[in-house]
Amino acid sequence: MKSSQSSIPVEKLKFWYDVYASLPTTGNVEDDLAYATDTELVYRWTSGAWVAVTNPKTLAAANIPNLPATKITSLTFDAARIPRLDKTKLEATANKLLVGAGVGNNLTEIDIPSPALYAGDDVLQASADTERTEAGQTYIKKKEITIGAASTLRIKFDLKNSVGAGGRYAQGRVYKNGAAVGTEMLEDGASYVTYSEDIAGWVKGDLCQLYLLESFSSYTAYCSNFRIYTQFGRVDTD
Repeated sequence: MKSSQSSIPVEKLKFWYDVYASLPTTGNVEDDLAYATDTELVYRWTSGAWVAVTNPKTLAAANIPNLPATKITSLTFDAARIPRLDKTKLEATANKLLVGAGVGNNLTEIDIPSPALYAGDDVLQASADTERTEAGQTYIKKKEITIGAASTLRIKFDLKNSVGAGGRYAQGRVYKNGAAVGTEMLEDGASYVTYSEDIAGWVKGDLCQLYLLESFSSYTAYCSNFRIYTQFGRVDTD
């Protein structure tokens, strides 16, 4: 046991330093101080017990040391004492996960593959089923779904023409954020036909859109049942 005593006219106070388990629990007077070399905390003898003298204020990042892994492997945190991370402090990278250890103080980026589509993987995630029409010869947006997560999407929609006639087509095409990404689908029949296409490269927040036109001015193009599979989304325009 190591100790140091100070001279105070009213009462003699002591200052102890040792591992916490070896700090004395008898013979102390109120406000005696101790430093535990294992916990690296200062304690005050208060109401018959050693009470840690702590500063509840938030520490500046520069004052928080880098802890070696050997110091935290068996440490258990009280959930109430773990602060929430400010998401603005985290650098977002599409389809990446940051893990240790990287170069210097940096974390290493590893790829997170987008969910793959498998044969028969037709689990409906979002749909805009209302029938829409277009008589013009320029592509017009008819439907839109906001994508909820990075993924390859299986996209389906129904297409038909107002009158079945060869060479007169209802034309539908999938767009992403206003740019064409899908194959142009053509249908000259007067009954609905379902078209399906797998398109990769979608990320959260992308707009999956269906554009429609009629190839001939005397006819009308119809579309319905615009649906996506594999990831969640939100219907914006049905």
